[in-house]
Amino acid sequence: MISKLKYLLKSFIFKKKFRKNNQHNEVYPKNIFPMNKVCVGKFSYGSLHVYCWDADNEMLKMGNFVSISE
Repeated sequence: MISKLKYLLKSFIFKKKFRKNNQHNEVYPKNIFPMNKVCVGKFSYGSLHVYCWDADNEMLKMGNFVSISE
């Protein structure tokens, strides 16, 4: 129970930080991931679920006007 509450709090804080850094788009994260490895362009929208394998060279870049779907 405590660990679930802890994860929900971390998730809430992460989503607030992500929104602050991505005011130029309407993308909402569904999970916690390294923000420095994800770049989303202007006017993109949708929910973002990112998987990371902690490789040094991994990066996700999305351009402008991208529609993200399930």
